[in-house]
Amino acid sequence: MFSLKQTTTIAAITMLAVFNVSAQKPEPAPSSQVPLATAPEKDTIRRPTSSTGASMEKVNYVRRFSIAASLSVLALDTMKDNTTGQVNNQIDAIYATTVQSKRIGYGATGQIAITNHLAISAGIFIRKTAYAMNSDVFTGTDNILTLIDERKHTISNETTSARFYDIPVTVRYFAKGRQEKGAHLFLEAGGVIRKVSSIKSSIDSTINGGTTTCCVTTPITPHKKNTNGLVGGVGIHMVDPLGIRVVPSVRYTYFLDSPFNTFSTKNKRNQIEAIITIGF
Repeated sequence: MFSLKQTTTIAAITMLAVFNVSAQKPEPAPSSQVPLATAPEKDTIRRPTSSTGASMEKVNYVRRFSIAASLSVLALDTMKDNTTGQVNNQIDAIYATTVQSKRIGYGATGQIAITNHLAISAGIFIRKTAYAMNSDVFTGTDNILTLIDERKHTISNETTSARFYDIPVTVRYFAKGRQEKGAHLFLEAGGVIRKVSSIKSSIDSTINGGTTTCCVTTPITPHKKNTNGLVGGVGIHMVDPLGIRVVPSVRYTYFLDSPFNTFSTKNKRNQIEAIITIGF
């Protein structure tokens, strides 16, 4: 039999051993649910940075819609210096025209891309045209039995200026797609209408060597106020590092009629021009 002291000691040792065993027991296995702290993120795809994303975006080197300023320089004047005569039973006349037109025109050009290779272009160009025409006209019948010329002799000097508004509409075919880098060569074809406006005229006349009458300022009536034509051309669409778009082109136009067509004054039907268009 154990004494009370021994019994107390044994009980204390037993309790200490039980406590140590319970402290060394392994933690229970975690449940199948993943703790929130270690759960994977919802979006594991790494999105591109702004610089990366910019490189992935498609760049349109030929924009869907654009409008820009244009400058046109004609290879030849809209009319030419010319002298012509008219002789019949009642008229003996000489007409001489001197051109005073400007070869430079200006305006704007717009373009709408309809496919990756096709676009529609429309523009408006303003040109100044002017001329001076001298006419030396004998009218009536001269009596050959006299020394005096009985015919009426009229000398007139006309100066006329006007503005041409050329409105071309063409379809452009680009050799490369809109999103391909580099210069884009294109061919174009279409039609044009030329409108005559702002006509100003001044005519002085001298009859039989008398006093010069000045001046009749009634604007002359053009042969055709609106003239249609056909257009064809070639050009290059270029973009510099700053995003400035430069489009040089050469265009040929054949007009079906002449706005001015009186005696020695006649507009040319064939027109060749160099155009430079600059925009953003």
